[in-house]
Amino acid sequence: MEGEGRHGRRQAWTPPSAAGMIGAGMDAMRRVRGFGARLAWECDEMPRAHDSRVVAAAVSLRRLVAKAADALLDERQVRVVRIKGDGRCMFRAIARNLAAFDGRNLSEGAERQDADFLRNAAYKVVCVEKKKEFQASYLIEGNIDHYCAQMRSPSFYGGETEMFILADLLQKPIAVYLPAGRSQFQKIICYGEKYLKKMPNGRSETIKLLYNGTNHYEALIDRC
Repeated sequence: MEGEGRHGRRQAWTPPSAAGMIGAGMDAMRRVRGFGARLAWECDEMPRAHDSRVVAAAVSLRRLVAKAADALLDERQVRVVRIKGDGRCMFRAIARNLAAFDGRNLSEGAERQDADFLRNAAYKVVCVEKKKEFQASYLIEGNIDHYCAQMRSPSFYGGETEMFILADLLQKPIAVYLPAGRSQFQKIICYGEKYLKKMPNGRSETIKLLYNGTNHYEALIDRC
């Protein structure tokens, strides 16, 4: 299995058509969400004349509960698509999500081609177009020239830098999940949240990746 341990608004980017568009901790969290929901309801039931600070607290609690619920998915909502571990797994998982948005099936070869296209797009931003900015910001660990040389290799794994860039290029959020108990997935971070929007069918085209916590990504695909 490969190493995948690392975890300005740009012009809209159009990928080529051939490549496609391109358990205790969780129990505690559920108890907190349940408590927040009850407390928010109790605040709503208080007289209208009650202190406005209580009303504000109730609103904040409802938002917190809604956010927590949004951060937790289960297998009724998404399915896990296993991804080949060849150094491209993060890029492959993103390509799988993009194909699912378009209702396309990907062969292994097409998936690999899309993954390499995404890698190259990220490389151009980090190592060509915005190299000075990335070097000055210290977002890249170590020597940036060494990083760029490695980034060209198909076996060099992608991480948070590449997800940050691709969220902007694709203008779609990229959310990363961890396994959370039986058949559940907990969102730990989302890149490009500014691109989050609901589609006419009520769904959002958020790219969802399942991280195993050490060195690999799978794809999470919305169920119909």
